[in-house]
Amino acid sequence: MTHVVTPKIDPAHFDNFEGFRETFLANFTAPGDAAALRRSATLIAAMAMEYRVYWPEVENFPRGELRAALADLRYLEGYLGTDLGKHSPFAAELARGIRKIADRLDAALRTRRRF
Repeated sequence: MTHVVTPKIDPAHFDNFEGFRETFLANFTAPGDAAALRRSATLIAAMAMEYRVYWPEVENFPRGELRAALADLRYLEGYLGTDLGKHSPFAAELARGIRKIADRLDAALRTRRRF
């Protein structure tokens, strides 16, 4: 069995890891596959940022980005709570903590006008 090397992500440099979630990349166990997908995601993110000026604005900053963060939190809540939580009580415990953060963000997005 091959061990997939998952990078340690420094929160100060999170933007070096835009693209595919590491929970997705962990499924690619052949040597070099996850790294190749990370590189592809970096290129896709760079292209998206270059062409962003041509796309219509759909929501004011930072509300749209906060909605995206909420979606990622809900994904992580489900991944830890439902997927890993079946096998790991600690993962289920972490999911409950993430749910609290996600619920707070969700409530703020529904009630606040400015961020």
